[in-house]
Amino acid sequence: RGVVYATAARFGDKDTFDRLLAMHRSSESSEESVTIAAALMSFKQPELVAEALSLITTKAVRFQDVIYWLIFGLYNRHAKRQVWEWIIANWAWLDENLGTDLSFFNIPNYVARTFSDVEFLKEYTAFFKDKASPKLNRSISQGEETLSWHIAWKQRDLASVRKFLRVK
Repeated sequence: RGVVYATAARFGDKDTFDRLLAMHRSSESSEESVTIAAALMSFKQPELVAEALSLITTKAVRFQDVIYWLIFGLYNRHAKRQVWEWIIANWAWLDENLGTDLSFFNIPNYVARTFSDVEFLKEYTAFFKDKASPKLNRSISQGEETLSWHIAWKQRDLASVRKFLRVK
């Protein structure tokens, strides 16, 4: 089901989004709700990503599922920047509602896994600079390290990967 839902979302429109959202709202299975959430965060259209993100702070998304919505959005190359901006704008809400949960402590690491450029590392470091705390320090540090690896890999290998993929 997950593959079907995600494929529908990737190639879908507002009608597809609304149908998936209705399915999410009527689902009695937490596993099915998470599967549909993955699809809701798989759209390419910024306005549909924004609509999905707007659900996170409502009763439509259980607190224990918030991290899934964020991860699914971060792993969507069309949405990751928008999700990052949502995280920045809603950091206080995340801290207030998830601040004692292990999933909250890992948000910096999840964010870092999806980016690979020097400018983002600067942005990441600047944002988390004043968020440092015993509960977040390790994840922030791991995120900076992950970003550094991604940047180094990209600088070292991107040209050869592109060349390889052009050759058939």
